[in-house]
Amino acid sequence: MPTAVRRAALALLAIAPVVAQTPTAERWPVGHARAGLTKAPEHLAPYDADPAHPANRLFRHLWTASLVPAEVAHVVPGEPARELAEGWVHGKRAGRDEDRAVFGGD
Repeated sequence: MPTAVRRAALALLAIAPVVAQTPTAERWPVGHARAGLTKAPEHLAPYDADPAHPANRLFRHLWTASLVPAEVAHVVPGEPARELAEGWVHGKRAGRDEDRAVFGGD
């Protein structure tokens, strides 16, 4: 396959409108510590109903990542308030492994 065709195919896949958005039910609700994040990111299927479809797998590979945030605001439920860090409007702490989540896929 010529390089130009590959580039065009990847560009279309990257910018194609997402037809089957992840339903709200599959995201954590407002008020939850992970509000808005996808509950089961391995089921994100914006291009085909089958999550295993190659276009969906490529989308997840390119546009999502499992990360531990470098810093987390002190408003994490169950944690006490902290001194405000200079220059910040909220306290913060270093991210921990239990803060790991899948980000992206918007």
